[in-house]
Amino acid sequence: MCGYLNLETAEKKMNNVAAIVTGVKSVDDMLKKNITSSTTNAQKIGIVSGISVLETLEKIG
Repeated sequence: MCGYLNLETAEKKMNNVAAIVTGVKSVDDMLKKNITSSTTNAQKIGIVSGISVLETLEKIG
């Protein structure tokens, strides 16, 4: 999800696996970026700050 959305809501209210990527204008941009932050549930499956979006997609795929 983009930095415009609220990670705290995704975690505390929805209990989602979610991660933030910032500074993108397209899906192609996003695929070249790294995760900047993630929910606790995402971290439990290895989605942490600094890993690439492509690696993240492999973890949830």
